[in-house]
Amino acid sequence: MPLNLHQETVTFDRVFDIVRDGRDADREPSTLFSFQSGNRCEYGVAVPGEPEIFDGMTVTAILGTAGNWQTLMGWVNHATGELTCKASSIFAVFVAIPFVIAALTLIKTHAFAGGVMLLFSSALMFWTVRETYRREQVRSKLEELVNQTLNKRK
Repeated sequence: MPLNLHQETVTFDRVFDIVRDGRDADREPSTLFSFQSGNRCEYGVAVPGEPEIFDGMTVTAILGTAGNWQTLMGWVNHATGELTCKASSIFAVFVAIPFVIAALTLIKTHAFAGGVMLLFSSALMFWTVRETYRREQVRSKLEELVNQTLNKRK
């Protein structure tokens, strides 16, 4: 299940509108900011966690869609080697398991309702497994970039 991960290296000529402790779509802590790089401006970019962000900073970012900073998945800060991405948690998969069990129990007495619940709980489990895999792929790619950056310094 290969994922399309798009790598982009950019230097933030100007950083503005930094808002710490924002919440992304997954309700995880994030930092919202805007930046200008050359003639290009990006607004309301969400980066996981609370990384240091400053003018002149160069990062290599992993984007879900090429050129779309609204799909930022993480980055490596070239100056510090700091890696910033969402943490993956296999725990999320275990959240879906009780719903599957409940659906299998319900299907014995209420076939339609149990079937619908089984369908949705299976979809939830599939999504959590896919998202965990996706985050691990991003982390792996970023760690590879960190190693490349450190090797260039030697």
